[in-house]
Order: sequence, then structure tokens, then C-alpha cells
Amino acid sequence: MSSTYAQFIAANEALFKCMESVSNDSFQALSAADQGAVCKVEGDAVAGFINNNSVTFRSLINERLDNLSKQQ
Repeated sequence: MSSTYAQFIAANEALFKCMESVSNDSFQALSAADQGAVCKVEGDAVAGFINNNSVTFRSLINERLDNLSKQQ
């Protein structure tokens, strides 16, 4: 299982990829409601990590320390 940090990075990459797939012109042509739905799943995934504080500096350090102790 990958670390929470790696999962967060993957979620961000999915969001970037989704946003890159939508041209500015096509985005501007959408209604406000439809604009809000663009990449919503990907955005919600990223927001979930932030909102539940699973990617804080402290959690990152703790994961790294746990990984180091498992390697010894």
C-alpha cells in the first residue's frame, strides 16, 4: 500500500491531467453549474486529503519515520 503522501500526489496528478484535458474555450462555453462539475471527482479527492488533515507536515514526517524504522 502506498503512503498517504503518495496517494495525495497521485490525486493531484489526476486532477492536473483532467484539467489539462479541458480547453479554456470549451470550459468558458459551459454554464456555471457545468463548470463546477468539471473534474469534480478529482478535485474532491484532493480536497478530501486536505480537509481531513491527512497530508500535514506532521503526518508526512511520521510516515517517513515509520518507513525508516521498518527498513532497519
